[in-house]
Amino acid sequence: MCGIAGACWFAGADQGRIESNLALAVAAMHNRGPSSSGQAIWAAPSGAVAALGSTRLAVLDLSDAARQPMTTADGRYTVVYNGEITNYIEVRADLASEGIAVESTGDTEVLLAAWAHWGPACLAHLEGMFAFALLDRQLATVTLCRDPFGIKPLYYSHLPGRGLVFGSEIASVVPLLPSTPRLNWRTAVAYLAAGAYDDSPETFIEGVQHLEPGRTLVVDLKTSEIRRDEQVAWRPLIRTDETVTAAQAADGVRSLLLQSVERNLRSDVPVGIALSGGIDSSAIACAVRLLEPDYPLRVFSFVASESAIDESRWIDLVNRDLAAEAFTVTPTAGELTTDLDDVILAQGEPFASTSIYAQYRVFRLMRDHGIVVSLDGQGGDEVFAGYHGYVGQRARSLLETGDLRGTASFLRAWSTWPGRSLSKGVARTGAEYAPAWAVSGVYRRLPGVLPSAVRRDQLRSRGLSWGWTSLDAPNDGIRGVRVKA
Repeated sequence: MCGIAGACWFAGADQGRIESNLALAVAAMHNRGPSSSGQAIWAAPSGAVAALGSTRLAVLDLSDAARQPMTTADGRYTVVYNGEITNYIEVRADLASEGIAVESTGDTEVLLAAWAHWGPACLAHLEGMFAFALLDRQLATVTLCRDPFGIKPLYYSHLPGRGLVFGSEIASVVPLLPSTPRLNWRTAVAYLAAGAYDDSPETFIEGVQHLEPGRTLVVDLKTSEIRRDEQVAWRPLIRTDETVTAAQAADGVRSLLLQSVERNLRSDVPVGIALSGGIDSSAIACAVRLLEPDYPLRVFSFVASESAIDESRWIDLVNRDLAAEAFTVTPTAGELTTDLDDVILAQGEPFASTSIYAQYRVFRLMRDHGIVVSLDGQGGDEVFAGYHGYVGQRARSLLETGDLRGTASFLRAWSTWPGRSLSKGVARTGAEYAPAWAVSGVYRRLPGVLPSAVRRDQLRSRGLSWGWTSLDAPNDGIRGVRVKA
């Protein structure tokens, strides 16, 4: 991963101070990109200043030809970029067919050339994960873009009448802010009351937001305007295609998975697999072996000391067929205590549980063995409704189509799994239909939910309440598609 940061100041900016603050912002992300770093600062004719900074982890094209910030030969465009355009080879070929040559062998120049040739329409050509900022000196604009799934982070703060600052981490935004950061009470209360976080554009810092997935933000240095594109660059179609059979759907998923793994294997540095023993990471590891039978496959796993959550049996089964070089780590409670401060700093914001520590240790193990790029199944469980099966959403989908018998059958089957019950399934289904105030009211009455030390008067004065936080995902007005079978 790389890190980007920058600032756009409309007037009265001290260029020297911007440069020094940008250096602090980039240094705050050194862990994201130890290969190289750089800055580009441009003063517009209007007196506005644009500053772009980058710290790079070299993965594709390890030469200086891929250093950032990167500028086109004519000097019009400069980009700083975090991520990987996984179809960069295909996009380079498309550009070549239209007479556009790309000299370096990496993806940053492909991104830059694609924007220079197609403009914002180039986003429709890109696959992968990315967050980038692009300066257009001719139009005097800085454009921020984030991939449709929001895989790569991008934070920003709009400073009314003054400008905008941004970065890949909150730690990189803070040095660019003109005043001391303040706590965002809404986010903090939602986190403490219900463990909710990362469920809105807001962060734990007041005025600092995520750029939402698939969004584009344009800062106009001539007019001092900030334009937010309300149209998402890409969204999946959620309407059910009744012409596709279950077998065809399975083949389609398999084909897309293999293509994705094949493209994500493109790397000029060593690649490893984070293998948990779950279906998602196991499928990725097996896909690598299928695509590249002679690939020097190395897998890295967290093994729990408690037998109840130990997945080593499944890890061993996969490794037996992969014939991979396998490495494991089994952290102790004492090691967690030692590492916790570093984990918190790496995360940047509060997180839900110490499960993130398992990933932290696996990635550290990878780095210790020279692995720079990891493929893993993070997010696969959510895509296929794993964990507790999103019982309320699935039951609501069935009810919306009038399938009462199917709803009852699903709830009975769901309740037979460990840690579940029919009453829990019915309660979560009911919560799907209950108003938010009612759900929060019931939730507050559960033992231990509302600590006695909570100052409810302080919450009321800020228009807040201690309760359950839920997010109703948009369904485009289509019934029965919240969770599909």
